[in-house]
Amino acid sequence: MHLPLDHDPIHEVAVDGWWSDGGQLLHLREDGSYARYGTTNRYRPPAEIGRWSQASYALLWLEPYDALRTRRVRVGIDRLDDGQLALVPPSGPPFGPIDAPPGVLEDR
Repeated sequence: MHLPLDHDPIHEVAVDGWWSDGGQLLHLREDGSYARYGTTNRYRPPAEIGRWSQASYALLWLEPYDALRTRRVRVGIDRLDDGQLALVPPSGPPFGPIDAPPGVLEDR
C-alpha cells in the first residue's frame, strides 16, 4: 500500500513570515532570527527571541537566545486536514501561516 507524504519533499516550502496559533504570533524573519509573541499584538515585547533554521522539508529548529543555557526546540512542518501548512511545536496548538499580523490598537 502506498501512503503519500503530507507534503512533497521535492517542493521547497518557504516558512519565513508570520504564523499564529490564534493566541500567539511567531515571526520567522528572512535573516534567520525569530520573535515569538505571547499575544497577537506584535507591539508588545516578544516573549522569546532567537534564531531559527530549517533542517529539512519537515523540520525546523528554534534556538532561543538565553544567556544561561543553550537549547533547541524541534518544530515539525506538516499539513493540517484542510491542506494548510502548519508549524507544529512540541506542545500547544499548531501555528498556521498568516499574511500579516492582526490589526491592533497601535496600528491606528
